[in-house]
Amino acid sequence: MAFIGDEVDPVSASRNCDTSDDEDTAREDARPAPKVTWTDGAADGRRDCDVLLVGVSGAGAMFLRAAYPGAKAVGSMSAASDAAKRVPKKASTTGQTDNSCELLSVGGSGRVLAFACQCDVPAERATAVATALLAAVRPARVAVLDVVKLAYAVLSGGDADGGAGGSRGALRLLATSAVDAAAVASVRPLESPNLVTGLTAALLTECQIDKVPAAAFLSVLGHHLEVESLSAFAGAAATLRGWSADAAIDDGGAEGDDLFSRLVAAARDAERSEARTVGGMFM
Repeated sequence: MAFIGDEVDPVSASRNCDTSDDEDTAREDARPAPKVTWTDGAADGRRDCDVLLVGVSGAGAMFLRAAYPGAKAVGSMSAASDAAKRVPKKASTTGQTDNSCELLSVGGSGRVLAFACQCDVPAERATAVATALLAAVRPARVAVLDVVKLAYAVLSGGDADGGAGGSRGALRLLATSAVDAAAVASVRPLESPNLVTGLTAALLTECQIDKVPAAAFLSVLGHHLEVESLSAFAGAAATLRGWSADAAIDDGGAEGDDLFSRLVAAARDAERSEARTVGGMFM
């Protein structure tokens, strides 16, 4: 398994996590610290949950919204413009088109929360955002949905689609040492020397230190956000369902409103956003 080792260096948690840019620049960042505010009438404070789902890099957030269409907004991360830089809509490789950082309640029990982060969190702010999130939510388990770019990844073959070096639509795993190996056995581990960076690396590092089971499910992304890259996250379904019934992905719906149809619509929205962009500027 591609588990992080038990001995944790706070700068670089493992061969697969790189938070060095964050640590080097955090002390120079004088912007206000991000903070979660609950908007469902509950008092501010730390909230317990069985599973925290985190959608990162736009694509992960888009999948969360498609997979849990009945999720209810219960909070948001304040100072989004300070915690994250706005990304031009042409950057559709991640589907990032706004600064929305929203907390959602998934299922009926209130014990599964999702953080849909459609922001481009810069490396120097990743630890601050991760710390703010885990200061507001005390999860029993964490699942992060992020991407690895095919152009920069070193992947072995043997995926179901037959890609000789791994291909878009494949799924990889990186987990903390507290995760039960049997629970994630269906997903191939992330190969060395690939690294996760930014918010995903910061969350895994914090969870490793606190001995919280956390798994990053990484979709292999091509040059553009396509439905294959979004649908790859469904490979995490067995793990999430095992962690909590409320975390089971909603794959049903009337014809045209099943999960795949929702993902197709999300990918088309990202494509249209790119088409409306000229010279990297918002229209």
